[in-house]
Amino acid sequence: MSSRLRYLPFLSLAKSGDFISTCSLSPLGLFLAATTAGGSIMLWKLPEGRECYPRLESGDMPSCLQWLPSPEIPTLLCGTETGMLHTLKMKAQSGTLTISGQALCQLPMKTLAYDTVRGLAAIAGHEVHVYSLTGRHQWIRIQLLPLPTPISIIESHVEPTSIAWLCQEAESQLLVGYQNHGIVLWDTTQLTTVRLIKGQSIGGVLCSHIQQFASVNSLQNLEVYSIVSGLQWRPLETCQSFDHIEALVTVHSGNGIAVQSQGFLHIIDLKTGYLLQSVKFGHHQEAR
Repeated sequence: MSSRLRYLPFLSLAKSGDFISTCSLSPLGLFLAATTAGGSIMLWKLPEGRECYPRLESGDMPSCLQWLPSPEIPTLLCGTETGMLHTLKMKAQSGTLTISGQALCQLPMKTLAYDTVRGLAAIAGHEVHVYSLTGRHQWIRIQLLPLPTPISIIESHVEPTSIAWLCQEAESQLLVGYQNHGIVLWDTTQLTTVRLIKGQSIGGVLCSHIQQFASVNSLQNLEVYSIVSGLQWRPLETCQSFDHIEALVTVHSGNGIAVQSQGFLHIIDLKTGYLLQSVKFGHHQEAR
């Protein structure tokens, strides 16, 4: 797992004065996609870490990324500040890149979360939308999630900041993080709040396939929760602590995450909470 993340050319970004704002690893770990603060979309081919397509520039500001689980044709979704959803399909044999776009909403898209069965969840402004892909390869909105009730739990003016589908037998549950308020576990079939995890200041939420999820608090520190029984969650006490986390990245094995922090990409095993490896941007360094 960790060997695929060596020698990525992050130094080229630092020299150009641009910074990574969001990044995402493809399901089989073949590509790493990133958006930059300057409005670019970048794609690296792994494990060699070379840029496999020209840097994409557009008049619209990309704001979020999500890979679709299609190993034959790697497909990347990119949401923008104007509510557009761009689809990028990479054909390895021909080396071509196909790009198409669709206007999903009139609100800035902040986060995407895709599941094969449940569809595409998106945060757009104050709202949480769920979309389904039609036979014509167009996304249609099938749900608009209301804010949690009672309203005293999460005030109506508070914007959701992160979302992730819960990876367990429940096929329609969505974790929604609210900055400075908490994490709500939604049942998207019944449109009810299943559970509220209070007291967390959420900057990001990621789920693994082993009933764990990670978040970033207001101090930009990592917090990892593990399921105990039913829907009771507890913090993982063994989890590593990092200062000033800029991004969380899923790792293709499904049991780990990569944490971007102060010039390093830290690879963490969510099952144990232990640090597996640290990769310095542009250089390689094993974890101690």
